Formats: sequence, C-alpha cells, structure tokens
Amino acid sequence: MGSKPARVRRGRVLGIVVACGAVCLAGGCRQGPELVGSWAGVPQTQGTVQQVTKGQANTVVEGFVNAAVQRLADNFLAVRIRFKTDGTAYYSGNTGALGLPPESDGPWYVIRRQKDVLTVRLGTTDHPVEARIVFRDRDKFTMYRQDAPETPLVFTRARD
Repeated sequence: MGSKPARVRRGRVLGIVVACGAVCLAGGCRQGPELVGSWAGVPQTQGTVQQVTKGQANTVVEGFVNAAVQRLADNFLAVRIRFKTDGTAYYSGNTGALGLPPESDGPWYVIRRQKDVLTVRLGTTDHPVEARIVFRDRDKFTMYRQDAPETPLVFTRARD
C-alpha cells in the first residue's frame, strides 16, 4: 500500500548519492582550494615596520608608514610561483624569500591536506622547502615556511 512510494523515494535518493559519488570519482569534487596556477607573493613587512616606528610616531603616521612600506615590498620584493599540474613549479622574482636560487624550478607536491590548510614540499632538488599554506579564499593564501615560520609570505593568484 504505502510501501511502493517509499521504495521509489529511497531508489531516487540512492540514485542521486551514486551519481554524486561517480562525479567525485571522475574528479568533479574538489578537496579544497586549488594550488595549480600562477601566484605572486610578498613578505609581510608590518611587524618589522612596527618595531622600527614603535614610540617614534603617532598611530596615524605609523599606519601610513606601514602601508607605504608594504606597497614598496609588493613592488620590489615580490616572488612568483607557477605550480603546474605535472608536479613541477617555476620560481622567479625574489626567490630568496623562499630560500631558493634565482629563476629556478623543481618538484612540488602536497604532503597533507586539512580543509583549507596544505602542507607542501616544494623548491628545487638541491633546496627543498616544506611549507604550510593557509588559504584565506580561493585566490589568496599565506605561506609559512617550516624553517622560517616568523616570516610569512602572502600570495595572491596572478592572472595569466
């Protein structure tokens, strides 16, 4: 009597679940933000500037100095990374911020993924770097090198 409609509903729900699972297996479900692509990053200078200007100027002047110095860093200290789908990455610009030689490339891979936090190994064969990447949104992340966690780099997705 009432069992046939219930079986039909269960069958539809099961069909939807199976279809979603098939889409995920085919690569349609994302496990978090995508790292592949071009990124531009700069060291954050605010902590350093605050130490230099502390007690030397009022807060309005400190805020202005912080913004101006960060803008200079954005222009002159930028490092660029292009993460490729084949597991290689190309580094240019201020590669010293990553502890890498100028204009270099090498392998990269995700060691661990926890929602919007990735632990990655990147760098060159001679200069491997392990880092924690914390995504703020899909187009911005902060990278903390394991060997220099006090100097984070903020990266923004670069438009190719």
